[in-house]
Amino acid sequence: MTDPNKPLRLLMLGDTGNFNMPLRELIVREAARPPARRPDAICLLGDNFYPGGVTERGVRSMLSTFKPLENVPRLMILGNHDYCNDTRIFLNSPHWTMPDYSYALDVGPVSLIMIDTQQIEPNWSTQGVGSGRAGDPWTTAARVEGATVVPQGKWRERELGRLRAFLQPRVNRFTVVCGHYPLVSNGIYELAPALRQAIMPLLDEFKANAYVCGHEHTLEHTVLRLPGGHSCDHMISGASSEARSVSVRRHPGWVHAGIGSLALETGGGKVRFVFSDARGRELHEVVRPLKQ
Repeated sequence: MTDPNKPLRLLMLGDTGNFNMPLRELIVREAARPPARRPDAICLLGDNFYPGGVTERGVRSMLSTFKPLENVPRLMILGNHDYCNDTRIFLNSPHWTMPDYSYALDVGPVSLIMIDTQQIEPNWSTQGVGSGRAGDPWTTAARVEGATVVPQGKWRERELGRLRAFLQPRVNRFTVVCGHYPLVSNGIYELAPALRQAIMPLLDEFKANAYVCGHEHTLEHTVLRLPGGHSCDHMISGASSEARSVSVRRHPGWVHAGIGSLALETGGGKVRFVFSDARGRELHEVVRPLKQ
């Protein structure tokens, strides 16, 4: 995965934790590609296990679902459902890559920065209030502390510092920040502004190319016009195993309310983001030049 001259393909999938037939069909279809076009890695964008976090049965379902691509690395970050119980079990598992709650990888010509949005801003929606108790997927500061045994305020400071530290040396690379919660969305939830107020200035300062997330069970692409003049592609890939309606158009851009997936491909000095439907037919593409 480290040869910068080799064409790269990354699957970017959020909200996979149902391990149902649409996801299984996607993995079988990806495994049937010619060897040179199969995924080099799979980015799992949170809500990896429904409904209440990781269990032994859930791990067995994951391994069964991804068996056709069992040798492809699974790069994981956590979502709100993963915070229903102790999250420390996710760290350094033999079944996926997650050395810390946030981490960075240079994968060929692309840099991936994997962040934990729950630790930065657990109160992600204006429409719900979590209890803070184990098993509650509406994250709160109390739930983050309960799942990690560290106060959420300390995590917020740490995570934003790490995001800055990951972005700063990669300003001349094509950089994709991956989180679970969206910064903007046309899905069913009205997002609280605190997360984007925390993250967007860093995307702007260090000229990040894309922010990719899940959480909303839709496929979406919006171009963020940031205050410093930089534009950043914002993509939601949360419909790999379940799709929801698009109730309100809050932001301009492309939206698909159906099962589907997102892939990142490189080649010919370009990066191509490809949204596909449940049958693998291409729906929407975003093509950007690689940074030199």
